[in-house]
Amino acid sequence: MRNPAARGESVYLAGTSLGKLLRTIYLCDYYTLPEFRHEIYRTLERGESVHALQRAIHIGTIPVRRGRDLAEFGVVSGALALMTNIVMAFNAGQLQKSVDAEVAHETELSDCITALEHVGPVAYGHINFRGTYAFPIDRYAARILRAAA
Repeated sequence: MRNPAARGESVYLAGTSLGKLLRTIYLCDYYTLPEFRHEIYRTLERGESVHALQRAIHIGTIPVRRGRDLAEFGVVSGALALMTNIVMAFNAGQLQKSVDAEVAHETELSDCITALEHVGPVAYGHINFRGTYAFPIDRYAARILRAAA
């Protein structure tokens, strides 16, 4: 839908025509080039992985009394972004340690790079966000009860 204030403006018409042309080129590439389409999916998947990490960091909703004005929303959003970046920096450091260990064992560096080419530092299964720990007490029950007696 055209902007009423821009009606008849040649710059506006040129801009919308250029946008339509670029969208057409994109769609032609998307439908005809499988590698391009695959890269688009990979990029979208990476973004969705970051969102999944953010959902793992913060479960639940923001209370009604928080995030109502722009300043509070910025603080909450910034804190979530900071925690997300901390997890990704930690993971990137761990990935670098793995690469360094492989290089120390004289593994070809190109093999390491190929293996990690599509790995993003957004994994979070190894991180305990809630501060709760589960111990297999049933495996040690006999010793625990013996020690308590």
